[in-house]
Amino acid sequence: MLTRDYRLMPSVKAAVTHARSHGVQIMLATARGPAALDIVLDDLGEVDFAICFGGALVLERRSGRWLPALRERITLAIADVKDVWAKAQALGIALGAYTESGVYIGGASSWFEAEFSHTGEPVFRTPFDAVPDPIFKLLAIVDPMRVVDLERLRMSLPPSVDGVYSHANYLEIMVRGVSKGDALERFCGSRGINQQLVVVTGDGDNDVSMFLAAGHSAAMPLASPSARAAAKWIVPADAPAGVAAVITHYASLLWRIPAPPLNP
Repeated sequence: MLTRDYRLMPSVKAAVTHARSHGVQIMLATARGPAALDIVLDDLGEVDFAICFGGALVLERRSGRWLPALRERITLAIADVKDVWAKAQALGIALGAYTESGVYIGGASSWFEAEFSHTGEPVFRTPFDAVPDPIFKLLAIVDPMRVVDLERLRMSLPPSVDGVYSHANYLEIMVRGVSKGDALERFCGSRGINQQLVVVTGDGDNDVSMFLAAGHSAAMPLASPSARAAAKWIVPADAPAGVAAVITHYASLLWRIPAPPLNP
């Protein structure tokens, strides 16, 4: 959806607006929380649904507000949070605990300060044993030169949680079994939606489960090797805006609607 420097291109906004105007429902799927999506919607405009925290929370958009789309709110056990926090500290890895109200980082962290300068999520330097809200996921970030330590953390996670990479140096940690694909399957089942008619797009390892759950999947040109391998279509490298290219591709192939404008 956003460029690698966190910009929303006008052609993407125009394509999303065009698709919705022709009856296509738009769902955002993200490792972030609803607070970060609100920042995106300021530029994008309205959407219909969202998968947040990598699949732990599914929401729908009504009258400018986020409301629960599914009953399940899959949160981490405090014992697991403390276990991962202790291991991350021992390895010198920055860790953030994600709640609906914002992100708790336990102390100053240059990596998270940089992350939040882009996402706009509220940040709290509250110790992890004093976080007042349910925690949906943990995010571990390291310098790209220390990804070996990040993999050590992943391999030492307690059995009730699992970790998946959203970037080479970003490890998303959630309750085992939680994924974007699982959330999509549960959502489609609750609404009677045929998954074979769903189109998904993404670029990371944490998008692969979603690619496998949907009938149609498109990987961005610079997607991870696993995402490219799982996708049924790869956006051409010369496409100026990936999501706009996906909407244009499926407008005629699947939805039978006019293509979005080329120069909005």
